Amino acid sequence: MAGVQVSNVSRSFGAHKALDDVSIDFADGGFYALLGPSGSGKTTLLRQIAGFDFPDSGRISIGGESVERVPVEKRRIGMVFQNYALFPNMSVADNVAFGLSVRGEAKAVIAAEVQRALDLVQLGTLGGRRPHQLSGASASGWRWRGRSSPSRACCCSTSRSARSTRRCASTCRSN
Repeated sequence: MAGVQVSNVSRSFGAHKALDDVSIDFADGGFYALLGPSGSGKTTLLRQIAGFDFPDSGRISIGGESVERVPVEKRRIGMVFQNYALFPNMSVADNVAFGLSVRGEAKAVIAAEVQRALDLVQLGTLGGRRPHQLSGASASGWRWRGRSSPSRACCCSTSRSARSTRRCASTCRSN
């Protein structure tokens, strides 16, 4: 894992300033929650850190390395959206493996990481199932893990579920 530093980051959408000179440090191994009303910039900040969008100004660094212009697929960051974008035609294990496959990891590395990730959220025996075959509680654990498996740097979550947040915190601490 690596710490994440956000320094003087600003992001505007037209006349609307979603982020205005935001600075925050996320220490290595810490667990953080971004709280605020709708439209306050929480998701915008997470999107900047994960690399789905780029700041207008400021610096984002992960482990001391500047990443504000590094594309999402090279950041090794996972983000869980409130509305999950899953592949219903793929198994749980294949969804978890997706990010690693896109990165070009070796099949043996992917298999080992997928099993480790599923075991971590107590879903080790459910890898062959499809998303619709899991309970809601089981699904929230693997969805989080599936989208964050390419990364050991941090977990960015916009979940509103207390159970998902506790599971994410517990899992982040154990890694």
